[in-house]
Amino acid sequence: MNTCPVCSTKNHHLNVTCSACGGYVQGRVDNLDLFSTIWRLIENPRRMFLSISLARYKNYSTIVPAIAGIGLVFMLFWFIKAGDYTPSALNLLAGGTVLGPAVGVVTLLVLAGGVFLFLTLARVTVRFRNLYAVLAYAFVPVMLSVFFILPLVIFSFGRYFFSMNPPPWLIKPVSYYVFLGLGAVIVGWTLTLLYTGMRVLLDCRWKTAAGIVSGIAAFLFGAAFLVRSILGAGG
Repeated sequence: MNTCPVCSTKNHHLNVTCSACGGYVQGRVDNLDLFSTIWRLIENPRRMFLSISLARYKNYSTIVPAIAGIGLVFMLFWFIKAGDYTPSALNLLAGGTVLGPAVGVVTLLVLAGGVFLFLTLARVTVRFRNLYAVLAYAFVPVMLSVFFILPLVIFSFGRYFFSMNPPPWLIKPVSYYVFLGLGAVIVGWTLTLLYTGMRVLLDCRWKTAAGIVSGIAAFLFGAAFLVRSILGAGG
């Protein structure tokens, strides 16, 4: 809750102006700059998620998940060993690049819709566009991995990083486990941002935020297992 400095009225934590007197209770945010937002998510994620929640225009909240979707698809390729189903890394690149943006946006819409429904049933008031924007920017680490990690993986292993024939840890064991560690860091960082974003947006207890993040993680892992089981049954 924010207390109005003029009339001392208690206001919702995302109110910019006082509901009683109309005075400003916190700074107004109109637009989001992508690069400064990314940097501030690294430097001070709580403050940045507050700015994202307050922003009048949720700039880049579709572009971020679209690019992050490429990273999600390649994570799925690794999990299901998609390299075993194609003879060329170019096929994986084409598939990930074409499918990624749609997968990312649709995944975020499903996640935001699921969380919104849960909060509505729990009688927690939240604007869908704020929820979507917070979830979208929480996937910034995955988006960054598309630019800084994925090209190195493809250059080092080709399709064999996503294959078991032969296992990639037999080809270049050090490189494989380094990339695997970086992937774990990306996943951990994303979950941390999701947790922080939920706490800031909802002004909730840590248990509530942790429960929401656990549900998101369970959904994503469950979807990956479902795809792998379908492919295994088909094979």
